[in-house]
Amino acid sequence: SLLDTPFQTADGWLTHTARGCPVYFHRTEPGFIGRTMIEWTGPEGHVSALKARGELGLGDETDIYRTLGLPWIPPELRSWDGAVAWVEQHGLPPLVEADRILGDLHAHTTFSDGANSLEEMAAAARQKGYRYLAITDHSQSLKVARGLSPQGLMEQGRQIDELNRQWDDFRLLKGTECDILTDGRMDFPDEVLAELDVVVASVHGQFDLPAEQQTDRILTAMRNPHVDIIGHLTGRLLLKRSGLAVNWERLLAAGIGTGTALEMNGSPHRLDASPEKAMQWIRQGGRVSLDSDSHTIGELSYMRHGIRLARRAWVPPDRVLNAQPWPVLQEWLR
Repeated sequence: SLLDTPFQTADGWLTHTARGCPVYFHRTEPGFIGRTMIEWTGPEGHVSALKARGELGLGDETDIYRTLGLPWIPPELRSWDGAVAWVEQHGLPPLVEADRILGDLHAHTTFSDGANSLEEMAAAARQKGYRYLAITDHSQSLKVARGLSPQGLMEQGRQIDELNRQWDDFRLLKGTECDILTDGRMDFPDEVLAELDVVVASVHGQFDLPAEQQTDRILTAMRNPHVDIIGHLTGRLLLKRSGLAVNWERLLAAGIGTGTALEMNGSPHRLDASPEKAMQWIRQGGRVSLDSDSHTIGELSYMRHGIRLARRAWVPPDRVLNAQPWPVLQEWLR
């Protein structure tokens, strides 16, 4: 809802939402809609690259790109200043679409701080057309999120086995979102992690360590042979908590060699790792996992934000773990 009556300006109207977000209505003529959309949604570097090729003429966006000798470049790709030159030389890259996502590798239940049961999460995932869902409840040190003990994790695994006997077209994966301790060790011993299908390793505390110490911490976790995915890399909470200080170049250089995937967390509170970091990760040969980090059945829909992050990072479907059928994913996890 809008906070106040729109204020008229020279070429439109300005107002604000109740939370203070500015909303601008721009007035234009029908023939200039494409140009207006491009100029006003940007980014500036992309608009400049287009204008360097010629005038932004009439018609919709597709018409304008065609006139400039380019295919229509989806808005997600425009945030990289090199997009125009790359597309001109190589064409449009393959991008992740929602129908390519076959599962979610980061979800919580009532076993820790989730609001829905195993059965409810599985039913919601099946309704979305997924072929698998990893249950990754918190580990024992995260008391505030009712983290599981090894015994609790074992009981959860027993219940997952029982549920999996019901389906031949879907499976729940045994997993954990395991805390990365201050020195980089995992919150569960290796013999516990070895029994799981998926291990997401995440930082949930000691956010103020120096950058080199944080980097060592994460790299130690990535070198653990049982760790499959680094969850929400920087641990940031948007508008609440800034991310960890890490030496990203060092992490990128050493982390790729571990074979660990980087999570692109779709929770609107996190959106972590950023498209800029994920683009570098992919270009160095890494893989990503697009996850909802859902704590309710409704939050499974956060996957759409993960997809948008991946598209902004130019991530092709073949580098997305959960865009692979279960036999392919299972082999990678092994």
